[in-house]
Amino acid sequence: MKCPECGSIHTLVNDSRKTEGTVIRERFCPDCRTYFWTREEIIPTTIGRAMRTNAITAAVKQKEEADVRKDAYKHGKSRGIKRGMAIARRKNEE
Repeated sequence: MKCPECGSIHTLVNDSRKTEGTVIRERFCPDCRTYFWTREEIIPTTIGRAMRTNAITAAVKQKEEADVRKDAYKHGKSRGIKRGMAIARRKNEE
């Protein structure tokens, strides 16, 4: 944490207090001998999990679509591409 007075990064935490959704810290800068307070917001970890889950879901969806297209190409050579896509989708659902 940078000191707001001198810009030094060598600050120390003297006191921490948790309140609802935030942490308030008293900090001290030994370079300019200044005390200052900071407030840090607590972010719930479920947000990170949801974002990661959505990213994984999107990646899985893309892979499944690629597999369906690959299978559709194989089946589509003899039966037409739309018919091949339908066969490939049914195959992947099983």
